[in-house]
Amino acid sequence: EGIYKAALIYGLLERHKGFEPFIQTEKNRSKTVLVANVLAGTSSELIAKLKAQGIVIGSGYGKFKDSQIRIANFPTHSKEVFERLYDLLEADA
Repeated sequence: EGIYKAALIYGLLERHKGFEPFIQTEKNRSKTVLVANVLAGTSSELIAKLKAQGIVIGSGYGKFKDSQIRIANFPTHSKEVFERLYDLLEADA
């Protein structure tokens, strides 16, 4: 299930004009913490929008705080939650 959830979100990040995976080489990407560059707006704006919908994600660290998001992919996060996150991110154009 974790591989499915990671593939779902990374696939969106690769196609969406507002995001890109932070790690460009697929084999080097983490399956447990998905990190994306936010290309439209700031990460804090996106985090606030998602939080209003009941989805909590993190920001980047240090100099990446305002330009990245971090999505935990742990067993406690169901595939349904990831599918909802996918829909919300996809709609954020």
